[in-house]
Amino acid sequence: MNRPDIRWRRVATIVAVALAIAAGGCSLLAATYNNGVSLAAWQANSWFSLSSAQDGDLRARLEPLVAWHRSSQLDEYADFLARVQARIQRRIEAADVAWLYAETRKRFGVLVDAAAPDAAALALTLTSAQIDRLERKFASRRKEFVENEVDVPFAIAREKFVEKRLESVERWLGSLDEGQRQRLSTIAMEMPYEPRLMLDDRARRHRDITSVLRSGLARAPDAKVSLEEGLKRIFGRWDETRTPSFAEYADRQAAAMHRYFAEAMNLATDKQRRHATQKLQGYIDELRRLARESPGRGAN
Repeated sequence: MNRPDIRWRRVATIVAVALAIAAGGCSLLAATYNNGVSLAAWQANSWFSLSSAQDGDLRARLEPLVAWHRSSQLDEYADFLARVQARIQRRIEAADVAWLYAETRKRFGVLVDAAAPDAAALALTLTSAQIDRLERKFASRRKEFVENEVDVPFAIAREKFVEKRLESVERWLGSLDEGQRQRLSTIAMEMPYEPRLMLDDRARRHRDITSVLRSGLARAPDAKVSLEEGLKRIFGRWDETRTPSFAEYADRQAAAMHRYFAEAMNLATDKQRRHATQKLQGYIDELRRLARESPGRGAN
């Protein structure tokens, strides 16, 4: 089950790890989550080259955020994954996958709302040069996207797209047999795939982020409030400023993805379904263990 593309959302580091809707084992989940503050600070430094004061402020703000997230969210994530686990024991419909996307986004929104006030306060400390650095990073990411998906023969880019979809299925089901691969490849080949539209939307998102951050440079009296709302919109309601053409494309692609992953689960053998069930159980157990270790709880 593939997540919506949220790689550009650096604020999502903690929740993305905790939900674990990605490759990697349970031990990696624990190690990453337990080092969430350092990892998030490292990521922020790579984007902005923070001063020592900014780095210290970031870490001081992340500590209580992680503590809150650990004590109040991880058990809920485990409950959510248990509901996913129950659903995959029966025939899956596209609506089930749509439910998974919607529920994941809802949980992401909770984190965004919790993080936005501190993120806005930190954003107010950024300099123009640091935002310039972010823009260069974004430009580099777009250049890489162009090289890999736009300025290549469409058939080759499409093949890569199909292979990534197969890999995302195999992360949950294990190896696919030839018949499964052929069937899923055929479905993936028919999915909407318009890299130039994707590039345009990526550029729009990047402009939106830097525009909101630059608005804080004026240090207006209501700057923190405006930044907080802007960050909530960018990271929690990212579809609000899509162009009509991209919104239509994104809706078509999401519907196709829902059908694709439903078909993948329905093609799964009993062994593959057990593989997915056991993988989910590993995450559930690890999330509950991490929650029990929360400093905010008493000893068990």
